[in-house]
Amino acid sequence: MISEYIAKHERLIIAVGILGLVLYIGTRWIDYRAKEAELVNNKAQAVAAQQAQIVSALTSQLQQAQQNSNAVVTQTSMQVAALQSQIASLQINLASQQSAIRTRPISEIALQWSTLIGLPVQNTDKGLLVDDSGARATVSQLIEIPILNEEIKTQTSELAEKDKAILAQADTTLPHLGFTWTKWDTNVIKFKQETCIATFAAKWLGEKSILGKALPDYSGYTPNSYDDKKLVKDLWNLLDEADIVVAHNGADFDVKVCRARFLFHGMKPPSPFKVVDTKRVAKRVARFSSNSLNDLANYLGFGSKIKTDFDLWLGCISGDKKSWELMLKYNKHDVLLLEKLYYRLLPWAGNHPNLTLFSDRSKCPKCGSENINYRGTMTLSTGEYRRFQCQDCGGWGRDTKRERATAFVNAQTD
Repeated sequence: MISEYIAKHERLIIAVGILGLVLYIGTRWIDYRAKEAELVNNKAQAVAAQQAQIVSALTSQLQQAQQNSNAVVTQTSMQVAALQSQIASLQINLASQQSAIRTRPISEIALQWSTLIGLPVQNTDKGLLVDDSGARATVSQLIEIPILNEEIKTQTSELAEKDKAILAQADTTLPHLGFTWTKWDTNVIKFKQETCIATFAAKWLGEKSILGKALPDYSGYTPNSYDDKKLVKDLWNLLDEADIVVAHNGADFDVKVCRARFLFHGMKPPSPFKVVDTKRVAKRVARFSSNSLNDLANYLGFGSKIKTDFDLWLGCISGDKKSWELMLKYNKHDVLLLEKLYYRLLPWAGNHPNLTLFSDRSKCPKCGSENINYRGTMTLSTGEYRRFQCQDCGGWGRDTKRERATAFVNAQTD
């Protein structure tokens, strides 16, 4: 009976078996794909967690850097305020002593005079008398008074303008030396020599002199030398004094090249400074056909860069004196063009570092001038502020104290 049933339904039995096998294989395949998807999902979650950790670490580092920068600004502000307080105290003390002299007995005046010049002073019926030596010593002391007063004025002015330590800077580098098989679109087979800083030029804005150094200016220099340690140290000292560094393409090139050489020579970071990159400012405020220093200077009527070619760099590498002189001249001329470009772009630079941080008087935040003209008001979420335009650089700013606060009302409906 069974054999007859099987023989009669053979095709049906085979079809059911095949169907069962297909179902089994399909189920196993679905399980495999589910496990594979779970594995991919776990990897994705692990990568996301790792990325979150990296972002968290970078955020923490950024916050720490910001805190360090704020601490430096606060410390500098406190130091400036303390020095200004000391000068004011000395001036008050001097005025008090001068006032007391008018009512002091003449005998005490004679004694104080004698102590001041280190010579005897006679108290007579006709008044106080000194000999020739005493007269010369007295005049010598009197001559010093206006000099000291001028020094106090200078120091006070320097303290008030401390935030104006702005350095315009440019540098040139020697090329990397290496080996390649072809001239175009190729990899360097082997580096023979890393780059170094060959020259730098810098100018404190507001001063006439331009500072400049080249490798041959230092003892121990020889042709083909790439040893820039002494030059880099002088450049480090300049940047350490600066509050603001102005450079064309400085944020992407000059400052980073300097930092690379500081790291190479094992130096610590200079004191924090802000960077005003005139190339970025130019790209942000206007559409020029070119944003190179040479083209911008030409377009704005400042002149052109000194024309050079690669032979100048080869001459410097070989130690040619005239090549080094021209390279430094080229660098200094760049600084002059940079300064002119900076002043032209200054009133348009919306994110320029604020130059009024150390002053409680209304000043232009861009150039620090007090020659301002109030024109209207500016309304922000925190209130309404008086707006002004600088009559020197043309930039706009606002008072830090608001005219009236903005009221926020929570409207509710029944």
